[in-house]
Amino acid sequence: MDWKDWIGKRVFLRTKRDRFYSGKVLDIKEEPPQLIFIMLLDKFGNKMMFLSSEIVEIREEKEKL
Repeated sequence: MDWKDWIGKRVFLRTKRDRFYSGKVLDIKEEPPQLIFIMLLDKFGNKMMFLSSEIVEIREEKEKL
């Protein structure tokens, strides 16, 4: 799966430092050479940014009804 496929999806992610986040992926920025930034709007409305190399797990969450 390409990183850009996550844009607009609600996700759960875990980092190498064992921190957990959930929210909606706003954008993916790719900077050469191989730096990928993931912008997330978390469940509290805070904008977060992560390097893809810091993420150990990412999965899609289903929308709540």
